[in-house]
Amino acid sequence: MLLGSFSFAGCEKEEVQATQNIVEIAKGQPNLSSLVTALIKYPDLVATLSGNGNFTVFAPTNEAFSDLLKTVGQTNMDDVPESVLKSILQYHVVTTGAVLSTELKDGNVATANTESIAVTTSGGIKFNG
Repeated sequence: MLLGSFSFAGCEKEEVQATQNIVEIAKGQPNLSSLVTALIKYPDLVATLSGNGNFTVFAPTNEAFSDLLKTVGQTNMDDVPESVLKSILQYHVVTTGAVLSTELKDGNVATANTESIAVTTSGGIKFNG
């Protein structure tokens, strides 16, 4: 999970103050290369996530993008309609501020594409079940 332009929660639940923006952090993570490939198709999203705003990004991994392609019957992200891909990217961005994984609470959070993600924390953090 990639969080805020100023915060990053690592796999070992260690919080690290980041000096990089969200896009730079994602570029440095090999398991997020598909996210970076998708993001660069949308300069407006890159500009927003590279700026000074506080965001939370539930960063889909390469495996998640692979699963998406299988689900929609495609072999390449270039085959996914641009409006669908942009909506998926926006669905993973919470614009109400940076939230660390240790700060997540049960409830719904609004995303940049105006949909909500249901967060549950019992038995580990889960999104939409």
